[in-house]
Amino acid sequence: MQNPSNQNEFIYPSSLSAKALEIVALFDKTRWPSSKPRPCYRNLPNSARLSYELLDWNNYETMLELFGNDTNPFVMSSLREKAEYDQYAAYQLGTGRYSGKRGACDWFLRLQNGVYVGVLHLYDVSFELIDGKRYPCSCGYAIAEPFRRQGYAEEALRHLLSKLPLHFKLYQVEAEPLRANEASVSLLTKVGFKFKKYFKNEWGNSVLMSKKLAVRIPKLTWEEINV
Repeated sequence: MQNPSNQNEFIYPSSLSAKALEIVALFDKTRWPSSKPRPCYRNLPNSARLSYELLDWNNYETMLELFGNDTNPFVMSSLREKAEYDQYAAYQLGTGRYSGKRGACDWFLRLQNGVYVGVLHLYDVSFELIDGKRYPCSCGYAIAEPFRRQGYAEEALRHLLSKLPLHFKLYQVEAEPLRANEASVSLLTKVGFKFKKYFKNEWGNSVLMSKKLAVRIPKLTWEEINV
């Protein structure tokens, strides 16, 4: 591990690419010195078979161990290729935990014996309020090849959906699976997501799906969402 040039509290892996180091150095320089990651980004409680370990600079290389050799076309290249993944991690850890409009975090999924089986994504987390309401957040997941078709994605998704109102004060969530990824569309439908539209995003032709997590979405104050 190595200290960044500004000698602040953050420590980055020595294997981090030069471009990723530039990104985190820029965020360190432009962020207020007293800024801290938002407290909502923390490990989740365990579910039946899984624990939820927040991505950080100490465990970030686990992603490449899970997906570095994965040939599944639906696993994003940003999780498989080191140069892209380094930048993905730099943006998420450098700004995603602090952002008021585009917050994000990942959790590694682990079995009770400590084995990592995949990752759970939460992103597009806005802390803005419009008439007491928040914009929907987004979620996603990836399961490593040896652990697919064993129910881990469904367990993780259901667990996250159950915790979003309590831990994040979020009551609407969206997902953007690729249109060709029929298994993911089917799983999201199974856990309660509804079709909204077909559209094209940065990954290709996709399906926008959404789910309300409360019958009646409450009005919130800024103090309530900053926990």
